[in-house]
Amino acid sequence: MGFALMARRKKSAGKDKPEKRPVGHPRKFATAEALQTAIDTYFDKCKAEEVRPGVCALALELGFADRQSLYDCEKIHEYSCIIKRARLRVESSYEDRLSEHSCAGAIFALKNMGWHDKTEQDITTGGEKISGVLQVELVRPKDATTNT
Repeated sequence: MGFALMARRKKSAGKDKPEKRPVGHPRKFATAEALQTAIDTYFDKCKAEEVRPGVCALALELGFADRQSLYDCEKIHEYSCIIKRARLRVESSYEDRLSEHSCAGAIFALKNMGWHDKTEQDITTGGEKISGVLQVELVRPKDATTNT
């Protein structure tokens, strides 16, 4: 009887415990607006100093230890669109460099951002138009059960 009483007391004692907090480091930015302000400051700084923006430089400016931390922050719902847009602004700056004389670095960076070269080769017609019309006729197979 004493053991059952102790078990009941332990169960009821757990109800008074404070709510658990999420584990891990606290967020670098308390609000999405604070993150947006920091990103805008970074791009304004790049423009004023005539420095091309980059993902690594953006991550450093925002106080992250590496790019992956920036990508992880993108997984937070309220930060997702803000960081995607910032990365798109960086990607756009690389895209603008494609028209420059030496654009190999921009091509390399864009390939690392998911872009790829597309080469089309026509190995069947030698570059000539396909002459003739291809006709396809659909024939219904005979059904063995209905003999049609």
